[in-house]
Amino acid sequence: MTPPPPIAMIMAGGKGHRMHPFTEAMPKALLPVGNTILLDILASQLHQAGCRDLVISLGRLAPVIRAYCGGRTLPLPVRFVEETSPLGTAGALALLDAAPHGVLVINCDVLTDARFADLIARHHARAADITVLGVVHTRRLQFGVLESNPDGRLTGWHEGLEHRYTGAAGVYMIGPRALALISDGERLDMPELVHRVMESRGLVQVHTHEGAWYDLGTPPIYDEGVAAFTASPERFGVPRHA
Repeated sequence: MTPPPPIAMIMAGGKGHRMHPFTEAMPKALLPVGNTILLDILASQLHQAGCRDLVISLGRLAPVIRAYCGGRTLPLPVRFVEETSPLGTAGALALLDAAPHGVLVINCDVLTDARFADLIARHHARAADITVLGVVHTRRLQFGVLESNPDGRLTGWHEGLEHRYTGAAGVYMIGPRALALISDGERLDMPELVHRVMESRGLVQVHTHEGAWYDLGTPPIYDEGVAAFTASPERFGVPRHA
C-alpha cells in the first residue's frame, strides 16, 4: 500500500556562515551544482518521492529565493513560511498549517542519492513519530591501534582498522504527534525535538543509507558534491541533459 503523500519542507532560513563569502548575497539553496541549482535538485527529488507540495522556510535573503521561485516552474507547488527570528532546524515546523500525513524535512545544503520514498515508506510501516535518515560513513584509521592488559603488557597491534558509524543526514520524516510538540515561535533544533519525542515515549526510527551524501555547507565538501553530481547527475535523479 502506497503511503499517503506528505508535505515537503526545505529549511532555507539559515545564515550560511560556513560558506561565507559565497553566501553573502546568495542563499545556500541557490548555489550552482553542475549545470543546475541545488534547490531544483531537491525539488525534483521531493517530487519523485511523492510529496504533494513544497514549503520553503525562509530567513535571511528571503526575497532572493522568492524571486527565483517566482521566475521558474518547479515540479511541486511552492509556498513559503518566513522566520522573523531564527527558529533553529526544527522550530519553523510550527509555522505550517495542518499536516495530517506528516512532513518530509530536508536541510537546504544536503545533496544525496538516497531515495526519500523509501524513508517515507519505512516511517509509515513502523508507525513512527520521527524517522531520521542516517548515512553510513567508514573511516580508515591512520595509526596503529594497540591493545594491552591492565599491567601494560602489549597483547595486540592492529593496522588499517576502519571505524564505521552512522551520521544524521539532515533529512527527516516528521509525523503529526511530533509536530504537536513544537510551540509557536519556539527556537528548536532537530536533536532537541527528537529527544522530546523519545521522552514522551514516542517512536524514533533510523532509516540507514549507504550511498552518496554531501553537506554542501562547507567549501571543500561543496566541491566534492559538485564533482560527484557532474560526473553522474542520473545517480541523484536528475537527467544529464537538465
